[in-house]
Amino acid sequence: MKTKLIITLFLCLSLISCNKQTIFSEQKDLSQKGWDKNTAIGFDVDINDTISSYDILVTLRNNETYPNQNLWLFIEEIKPDSVIKKDTVQCFLVDNQGYWIGTGIGSLHYISVFYKQNIQFKQKGTYHYNIKHGMRYDLLEGLNDIGIKIKKTQED
Repeated sequence: MKTKLIITLFLCLSLISCNKQTIFSEQKDLSQKGWDKNTAIGFDVDINDTISSYDILVTLRNNETYPNQNLWLFIEEIKPDSVIKKDTVQCFLVDNQGYWIGTGIGSLHYISVFYKQNIQFKQKGTYHYNIKHGMRYDLLEGLNDIGIKIKKTQED
């Protein structure tokens, strides 16, 4: 319980200290019993700027009971004009040497994976994202939460 509190505080502080480039960041808890393959996790993102370029990331927090090296995600984007686009994203959670990728404290690990890079939203309005896992488990264990983060693309 103490570890979960420390991690929560760390994540809150990191979100507060985020630069102004982040326009959306939301995490949703997954069931402690596991993520059902038929359960979509949804996010609504309001977009007002169609000129700037953005990166869209999927954020994950997992524990060491996660059974695989990777995670397949099915992402559905519903644009303001109701056009639907579907994508598949592969996330590696463990490297080839068996070490967890990302940051973490204790048995919890946090990782951000690019979904789209350097894109412009063509329309103003609400974009809805649905995320399902694409693994061969009816109930996928070891994932604590999943999120979407959208930030302005860094220009060098």
